[in-house]
Order: sequence, then C-alpha cells, then structure tokens
Amino acid sequence: MDHTTYRLIIVGIFSILSFLSLALLRKKAALPVVFFVAVALGIYRGVQFAGYAMAGDSVYPIELSHIAYFTQAAILLSGIPQLQFFAGFFSFCCAVGYFIGAMASPASMMSGLDDFTIVQGMVIHGLLLFCGIVMLFGIRRYKKRALFYTVLGFVLLYLFAYLVKNDILYPGVPKDSYVVLKMFDGSLLNYLFPEMTLTPMIETMTTVGLLLIAFLLSLGLYFANQKFFKGKEENILECGIYPWLKKHSADEDEIRR
Repeated sequence: MDHTTYRLIIVGIFSILSFLSLALLRKKAALPVVFFVAVALGIYRGVQFAGYAMAGDSVYPIELSHIAYFTQAAILLSGIPQLQFFAGFFSFCCAVGYFIGAMASPASMMSGLDDFTIVQGMVIHGLLLFCGIVMLFGIRRYKKRALFYTVLGFVLLYLFAYLVKNDILYPGVPKDSYVVLKMFDGSLLNYLFPEMTLTPMIETMTTVGLLLIAFLLSLGLYFANQKFFKGKEENILECGIYPWLKKHSADEDEIRR
C-alpha cells in the first residue's frame, strides 16, 4: 500500500466514524451502541493477544491504543458513570495521535506491517475515535470528580510504563518499540532533537510536562462537555454491571416493601 492510499483510507474511515458518532450525540441509543462497540473491540483484540501468547510470539498489549481499548471496554462493562470521561478522553487522544502520526509520517506507521494489519489499525483507531467522541459528548454531563479519576488514570498509566521500562512487567520487551515508553523516558524528544543526550532531569521534565499537557487537555474537554450539555436533558439508557446491581437492589427493596 502506498502512502497516498494509506492517507486517503484513514481520512475516509475517520470521516465516516466521526459523522456516525456525531449523529449519536445525546441519543438514547448512544451508550448501548458505544458499549457494544467497545466491548466487542476489547474481546476481539483480547482473543488476538491470547493467540499471540499461545503461539509464543512476543507481542504484548503495551502501546497506548492497546491500553485504550481494553480500558474503555472494562470501564463500560463496569458501568460506573464518572469513569467514562477518562475512557472517552484516552480513546479520543489515542485516535487523534494516530491520525496525526499517519498524516505526518506514514512510513513509520506502516513500517514492517502487512496490508491486513495496516487496515486493522486504521479501523481500530477509527473506532477509538468513535467511542471517544460519544463518551465525551454524547452520553452525560460529567461531574467534577470525573477529573479526579482522569488524573488517577494518568498516574496509573505512568506506573504501568515504569513497570514495563524496568522489566517488572513484560521483561525483555524491546524498549525502543513503544511510544508509551518513549513518552515517559524522554526519548520521544529525539524525534525532534536527534542529537539530544537524555539525562535524568530531562526524563523527569518530560514526564511532568506530558502529564501537565494531558491534564490541561482533559480539563478543556471537561469544560467542553459542560458547555455542550448546559441546559439540555440527558437521555441515557444505562449499561453495565453497576447500573444492573443498582436496579437489582432497588427491585429487591421494592419487593420487601
């Protein structure tokens, strides 16, 4: 696949899924649809990674997009409302980051991959965009504690990267192959400044800077969510374990009365 075709297909996929996500905003079907898409995507990729493990292939769910689709599936399955903001934010950022990378440097995004894997990556990141937009702007007006859970998510992401980087999780994986590791050890800066020598101070400043940027982006999207839902009614058909338990408990209380 040539670079022009690659870019055109990505633009097409992202445009279609963006339009579909916008059509779902504040619709009653929004949460059930995104619930189904996210859980199906998580199961599909989970089966794939299980197959890699059984085959003895050194392919692990370490990259940001891997974490995103497993995280959003788990959060939507849980049904805890205020966690959905973090899931939406994370998925949205991963999709936008992939799109920017594809437009700016298609060669690096396609390197060593066959056509099936390339197209699969396009569709998966398009679905992350779809889920992200719907969760951020299509379901509910989030409360302030959603930001606390988002900050906690950033901290857990950093902890995950630290454990992988120090061979506590997935020991022996090549450390120069994953963007999530490059983000937190400062080596991502070498794309911009190839001659830069990384020091502990630069690594620390990079980590703090990225976490600050992520927080500011999440803050901006939180206020956008507040503005979008201002004066508008929420129309939610809740899904997941927590709403089911809550309803089941309420039904039992009603029966006891």
